[in-house]
Amino acid sequence: MAEKSGVFAGNPIATEIELARLFQGFQLDGVRGNPNDTACLVIPDGGLNIKVRTGYAHVAGYWYESLGDGEVRAVAANAATQPRKDLVVLRADPEADRVTVAIRQGTPAATPLPPDPVRQQGGIWELPLARVRVAPGAASIGVADIEDAREFAGTTVAPSYSTNRPDRPAMGQLIFEANTGRWVGCTDGTTWRTVAEDTGWVNLSPAWTDVWEVGWALKARRLNGICYLRGALRRIKSTYGKGDADGTLLTILPANLRPAERHSPAMVCDHGSKGGYVVPGRMDIHPDNGEVRLMHVSADVPVGHYAFLSTSWIGK
Repeated sequence: MAEKSGVFAGNPIATEIELARLFQGFQLDGVRGNPNDTACLVIPDGGLNIKVRTGYAHVAGYWYESLGDGEVRAVAANAATQPRKDLVVLRADPEADRVTVAIRQGTPAATPLPPDPVRQQGGIWELPLARVRVAPGAASIGVADIEDAREFAGTTVAPSYSTNRPDRPAMGQLIFEANTGRWVGCTDGTTWRTVAEDTGWVNLSPAWTDVWEVGWALKARRLNGICYLRGALRRIKSTYGKGDADGTLLTILPANLRPAERHSPAMVCDHGSKGGYVVPGRMDIHPDNGEVRLMHVSADVPVGHYAFLSTSWIGK
């Protein structure tokens, strides 16, 4: 058995393979870019030629850059009677001291499959760029024959604030907002979208403490864009009458728990007479000021009885 480790003063990096292996731990393989750009994109270039457009990539800890007009390669002719699918790759070869564009030829078949990329630790390592279909006897490669197979290097997940997000994000970049507890991703280089969030249950208080008190835990929660409200308030001063057209204010939601649009679900209250039958009513939640009101009850809600809150909505 044998062990290797480093980097130490007495055991420095001795070979390019050791250096590349170290870099692999910091940077994933892939093209520097995103599916919407042309970095290292494979396109037809007349006849059986293909071209890898300019771009930058990381392959097995080594870097690669295509300059000028890009790199042109010839696809082998297909003399078989069935189609073939080839794989265009960036090939890192430590023995040759370079990364280059290469084409791995597939096997003709009724439903052809491209070959797998070579992945040899410390040896040849290939990064797929495109799959190319070569018809029997084809004299040229067209756009429809090329399937983009680029893998992208991406970026690391970084902590941030909702008020101080990266000003030049990459497509697919993720951040964690320390002040909101949200995981947020960039969809196109400018637009941010919440990927995951959970505020946990947030305690709410009655808006009018002289007429309502918490009957049991009044709480709200935002989980992945959906807001939930639960709890009950007890009437402690004056009967709330069914003829009150303006309703009665129950609580006010924090800004991050408010609905995207006005939300008016049904709710029930406890009337208290005849053994405590329930009274239907309507809850009204305003998206701008967060006010939660009880409205349009079918009977009075006397002192000592309850308004029950249980609903959910799509948050802003």
